[in-house]
Amino acid sequence: MIVTIDPQGELRQPDLHDGTVQGLELQAGNGLRVALRDVAGQAYRLQLKGVRRLLCNDFREGNIILSLSIASRMPPDRGLLRRLLGGTKDEDRLVAEAAQAIAEGRLALVAIDPSYGCELTALCESAEIEAA
Repeated sequence: MIVTIDPQGELRQPDLHDGTVQGLELQAGNGLRVALRDVAGQAYRLQLKGVRRLLCNDFREGNIILSLSIASRMPPDRGLLRRLLGGTKDEDRLVAEAAQAIAEGRLALVAIDPSYGCELTALCESAEIEAA
């Protein structure tokens, strides 16, 4: 299976725009498996390993994907990092450290932006997508 991520970190292949988030499964060792389906019905798994932070809101019937991004070895969206790491006196330091780790490829920032339903943001050691 060919996986293509553009220079801004957006997943282009497989095309999951208007696909759906089918489910989330927490796994041993701080893992998370996200079940996805494209508009043609093909099933995929997004496997996150070494999850450090996870924010998942509005899981509903439908959960239509607008976009999915995986940032690693590139400057991350600091707004997403602040949502994950903010709210403490150490916010600036935590965001700066995470941004550096992502830019160096030691961590990945994963985001599912919805048209409707499930919005997911995760900071993890690695992220892989595969056909189910």
